Amino acid sequence: MAKSRTNKSNLFRVFEQTRQPCYLLDKDRNIVYCNKALADWVGHPMESVTTWQCNFHSRLPANAHPRTIDGGMPMGEMWTSGSSLSETDLIAAQLAPPPDVFFGSEQAFWVSRGMAGDAVSGHLEFRRAQASILGQDDELHVLVVVEPNASDRSNLVAAGELNRLDASDLHDALKLMSKEMFSIGECAVLIGTSAYSQRIRRQVQELQRTQGDVLIVGPVGSGRRRLAEVLQYANDVVGEKCLTTADLLIPVHADTCDPDTVQTTIRSLFADDGGAALPTMLLLEADRLSVASQIELREFFSLLNKRFRVLATAQQSLLDLARTSDFDLELAMRLSTFVVEIPPLSKRREDIPLLLQFVIEQSNATGRRQLSGVNKSAIHLLTDYHWPGELAELEQVIAEACLKSSGPNIIRADLPLRLVQAESAREHPVKPIEKIELTSFLIEIEKQIIERALQQAKGNKTQAASLLGISRGSLLRRLSQLGINDE
Repeated sequence: MAKSRTNKSNLFRVFEQTRQPCYLLDKDRNIVYCNKALADWVGHPMESVTTWQCNFHSRLPANAHPRTIDGGMPMGEMWTSGSSLSETDLIAAQLAPPPDVFFGSEQAFWVSRGMAGDAVSGHLEFRRAQASILGQDDELHVLVVVEPNASDRSNLVAAGELNRLDASDLHDALKLMSKEMFSIGECAVLIGTSAYSQRIRRQVQELQRTQGDVLIVGPVGSGRRRLAEVLQYANDVVGEKCLTTADLLIPVHADTCDPDTVQTTIRSLFADDGGAALPTMLLLEADRLSVASQIELREFFSLLNKRFRVLATAQQSLLDLARTSDFDLELAMRLSTFVVEIPPLSKRREDIPLLLQFVIEQSNATGRRQLSGVNKSAIHLLTDYHWPGELAELEQVIAEACLKSSGPNIIRADLPLRLVQAESAREHPVKPIEKIELTSFLIEIEKQIIERALQQAKGNKTQAASLLGISRGSLLRRLSQLGINDE
C-alpha cells in the first residue's frame, strides 16, 4: 500500500509540472486530484474541483420543476423555473468520461467547458482527452489527460445520420444542442435534427416573445404539456426569480371540466390580481371540452375586460374540428391564435438516436447508475419501432432498460420483448391468402386431363373418349368449349 501511495505521489508531481490539464477520478466518479492546468482551464481553484462528481450528462443550466398548490384549488400543479444542478455540477459533467471507462475500457473522448458560464454568448470549447485505468475493483481510478489545444466539433449535430454516431458523439451532439437551446428551455420535443424538430424550435423561439394564446396539437404522449411549460418558463431559464402571479401556469383538464369548474378556475385567475399580470391557463385536451363548457369559456372570454393567456393542448386542430363538428368556432379561433404541431415520432425517426441519448442522460444527471448510451443494434431496433405511445413510451422503455442493463450500454436484450416481436413481424409479414377462383381452377384441371388422354391415345378421339369414360360426341363438344386444339 505504501508503495502504491508513493507511485501516486510521484505521478502527481509529474502532472503538476505539465501544461496539459489532468485529473484523477475514483470509482464513484469523484475528482480526487487535479493539476493547476485543469483548474485554470475550468476557472475554479483546485480545492474546489476536487469536491466535484462527474456525472455523464448534458443538462442545461436551468430547468422547470413542479410545485404544488395548496388550498384545494382545481388547478393541480404549477411550475416554476430553477435547476437542481449547480453551476459546478454542470461544469463537472463536461469533464465526465463515458461510463464505459469505469468498466475497464480505456479510450479517448472529448471534454468541454463553457456551457454553464458562457452558454448565452454561445461559446463551447472541446478538447480531446485520454482516459487510462489505474488499479482495479475498489481501488480503481481513472486518470484523464486533456490535450492543450481546442478542436472544432461545431458540425457534429449537422453531420447527417445520427444513427451512425456512437454514444460519445451523441453525447457531444447533445452538448451542442443544449447550447443552441439555452435560451429556449429543455424539452425532449425540441431534441433532434429533423426538419420537424428544427421547425418547432423556431416556433418556440418566436412564441416566447409574445403573450398570445397558443394551441399545441399532437398525439397523446408526444410531450404537448412539457412544450407548454417551456413556452411559459423559458424566459426565466437564466437564473431564478421570485414566484409571482404572472409566473403561474394553471392546468385545467377538459375531461373533468364542466361549466362550474370553468367558472371556479377563471375566478381564481383574478383572485390575486392587484393590477398585476394574470396567471396563464393551461387547457389540456381542449378538443374534448363538452359543448356546455365551450359555451361557458367563450362567454367568459367575451365578457372579460382584461385579457389573460391560454396555452392549450389538443390531438387535432380545433379549427378543423369546428368545421366538421359541434366545436364552437369562436372559441376555436381564440385558442388557435398560434398553433404548434408536434408530428408523430414515426415521422421523425432520424431524431430517435439523439432522443434516446437525451433520456439516458436525464437519468444520469440524478447521480444514480451511469450509462453511456444505446449500442448500435439496439438503436436500429428502436429507430424502426412504430412508437404508438410516442415520447412517453420511449421514455418508459428506456427507464425499464436502464434498470435491466448490466453493462455501460443498453443492448437489445435489455429492451421489452414487444419491440423484438414487432421487428420480427415487420421482417416476416404474414403472406396474404390467395383467392381461389373455383370455376377457372376446375376448367384448367379438365383441360389438362383431356389433353393427357389425347396424348395417350395418340390423337384418336374415340380411344381418348373411352379413356375418359365419355362418348365421342361429348369429347368433341368439350374440345370446342375449352378451345383445345386437337390438330
